[in-house]
Amino acid sequence: MNALSTSPSGSCPKLSTAAARLARSSDRPANAPTIRQEWRWHQDLASLSTPGEPTSILYDRTTQKACKNPDSSDKDDEDDELDPYAGCIASLTEGERKNNSSSACPFVFKTPHRAFHTEYGEFKVVVLGEEHLLQRRKVAVGLLTLEPNALLLPQYLNGPSVFYVQRGKANLWFVEDIQRSTVLSSGEVFALSEGTPFYVLNSQSNENLQVLMLVDLSELTAQRASLECFYVAGGMYPTTVMNGFSEEVMAAAFKVSTEEIWNLFSTQDQGPIINATRLQLDMVTLVNNDILDEYSGIFKKKMKHYCLLNEKHMFRNQNGWSVAMSKKRYKRLEEADVGMFAVGLKSGCMVAPSWNPRMTEIGIVTHGRGFIQVVRANGSTLVDADLEPGSVFVVPRYYPSSKVATNDSDFEFVGFTTSSHPMRPHFLAGSNAVFNSMDTEVLSMAFNTSKKSVKELLGSQPDKIILTAEESSWPGFSWNLGGR
Repeated sequence: MNALSTSPSGSCPKLSTAAARLARSSDRPANAPTIRQEWRWHQDLASLSTPGEPTSILYDRTTQKACKNPDSSDKDDEDDELDPYAGCIASLTEGERKNNSSSACPFVFKTPHRAFHTEYGEFKVVVLGEEHLLQRRKVAVGLLTLEPNALLLPQYLNGPSVFYVQRGKANLWFVEDIQRSTVLSSGEVFALSEGTPFYVLNSQSNENLQVLMLVDLSELTAQRASLECFYVAGGMYPTTVMNGFSEEVMAAAFKVSTEEIWNLFSTQDQGPIINATRLQLDMVTLVNNDILDEYSGIFKKKMKHYCLLNEKHMFRNQNGWSVAMSKKRYKRLEEADVGMFAVGLKSGCMVAPSWNPRMTEIGIVTHGRGFIQVVRANGSTLVDADLEPGSVFVVPRYYPSSKVATNDSDFEFVGFTTSSHPMRPHFLAGSNAVFNSMDTEVLSMAFNTSKKSVKELLGSQPDKIILTAEESSWPGFSWNLGGR
């Protein structure tokens, strides 16, 4: 942790000594606490009032590890190290299976960790890495909710990020070479470079704002590296990166008195998300998809928006739809090396079993209920879990999977991929299945059956990509999807 971190352990000893000397301010008692002492006390009190909720480091992925049985012996631990995913399904009790407890499997998260919350919104996050088979990638998936007229305070993140507006309208300000502002509507995507300061406002008075985020943490080398918010504006809670400096240094930097520095950084204690109804109207109306040059005061050309749910790029049939976005559609995705996708299934329909040879898929359920199955190389089941709104799931690269909607609900999910290249999945079923490109004689030998049986069994599905999964669609088979 560097000196800019909001963690108390990251403060510089020399600055701490300098801060202690500032108690001689003429307008403050000699024993008055420094800004850094004050916010540390505030953090201690916050940790007592909201146990387990961090105030500086957003989320430590080590708290997610949940594949081991608490009662297991050291020998079992050694076996887990050899194959940490062997027990994702088998280790669940019958009761846990019925209740769909996913705590034993690191590929489905029913309740993502709540990093922080106030009465005006919350931020949930899941940090994923090698233990989730991301293959040298480390990412954080965030779910941001802002109540009407709520503001997420100015900050920057420790990695390039991609934002997707699931619901509402996001008024986004950010600073690159100049200050820029835009309004993102539902279905639109926006990417920011690492370390870019930004803030988000929900200016709607009657609708919540929901934003899905992915932050690439792959360049972080620390073993326990986690997603961090570096606040550039705040006070006691959230603490800013400037709280770690002494008042003497900050007073010199801003060319003001130490008392003025104290007043500036000791007031805010409402949290990272605050009510913003008192924002001036012209500040909100300024966000009109224009770019303002701070130095010339001239508005430059409008920013182009990229909607993931663009009909032009969408596959659709009677069973549902799917769409994907790569760097070919949106160049800024290349920096984070991330792509996006969305799928909508009608009730009783499914994504045909398939695998992705180029990337891992990370999905977030946005509507309805269904379930996912992921299969290992040896043909055993890696994941078999029910999904509901808010669930986060991971499909590792190369691992075949299928997502299925229940009979009584349509099912939709949005997701990120760990590559900005176009998706090129290979399907195991459907009219575009890989078997249709293979020699029938070879398949008959491989399955040890007749060529006639191969043609009848592997070529009977007329649809592709999204198939019907209702039990009435094929004879001699009964599968009550809604009663899992």
